[in-house]
Amino acid sequence: MDRHTWMYKISRATQDYVDGVEKFIECAEGNLKKKREQGKEDRITFRDHLFRRGFMPDYTKWIWHGEGIHSEKSKSSDGNRGSIGESMPTNKEDDAENDRMNDMIEDVEELLVHQPKILENLVDDSKKLLYPGCNDQFTMM
Repeated sequence: MDRHTWMYKISRATQDYVDGVEKFIECAEGNLKKKREQGKEDRITFRDHLFRRGFMPDYTKWIWHGEGIHSEKSKSSDGNRGSIGESMPTNKEDDAENDRMNDMIEDVEELLVHQPKILENLVDDSKKLLYPGCNDQFTMM
């Protein structure tokens, strides 16, 4: 079964999804061991996250979790690279920063879902002028 199918098109309660998550975690652990020591807690956290939230959209090339951008999986059938961007150098620090950015966005989303008053206040502030008589493009937000 291809990654896109087990990651996005089947229930997280199926054995195919469970097996796929285990394979993903093994790939991620191999990369993380190079950077720092990790424990069993990390594996449990990964599994819990993937079963509760699933994968981020279209993340079938695991470049942020150990799979190189030029892996065999990313080559097209004629042997050429699958896309133009794959031939360009990458910055692993930027990739890691983007990965943390997704975590921060998810944390804020959770906060706003559980505390709707905060979101309501933010929306209200976005409509209030910064000061009386100012241009309407300058709001409290």
